[in-house]
Amino acid sequence: MNCSGGPPKDCSPLWSYTMVGTTPTVSDGLVYITTGGKLAAFPAGGCGQPMCAPAWTADVGALALSPVAVADGVVFVSAQEGDLYAFRAPGCGAPPCTPLWSGVMVGGGDSPPSVANGVVFAGSNDEKLHAFSARGCVSAACQPLWTASLIGQATTTPVVANGNVLVGTTDRRLFAYGLPAP
Repeated sequence: MNCSGGPPKDCSPLWSYTMVGTTPTVSDGLVYITTGGKLAAFPAGGCGQPMCAPAWTADVGALALSPVAVADGVVFVSAQEGDLYAFRAPGCGAPPCTPLWSGVMVGGGDSPPSVANGVVFAGSNDEKLHAFSARGCVSAACQPLWTASLIGQATTTPVVANGNVLVGTTDRRLFAYGLPAP
């Protein structure tokens, strides 16, 4: 325990990292953030030092600041000036990691991706919601399974519920789309 004293307790961090980034995402003992043009992964328990360096990183574009999604051992991140990227969650063994595949989105993405039923959903700056197979495709650059038009850019994480995918936009609207049958 790193807290001492009586109420109120005075706590100090177990570890830290200097970042300009997003809300962390935690999965299988790793913490993922986007910061300074990189996707960075850290052991959730820290590194045994007050300041930790990432266990692995990947280049994702200078403006990538959205939280990531993790599913089935893959980390997904939207890049504002580029595409949707998929990386092996435990890393690749050589810094920086290269993507397993990328999803083609015109104009890049601002909203965090989400994953449901083997499909990655990501909003893009061209006012579209894109759906990609979470397994990727036969090439390094994957086309969407489908796209849906929005009014305004996606600003929220797409959410899947009751056979629908829902997303909010800069036009202050919530859009709901029915999902195709599997």
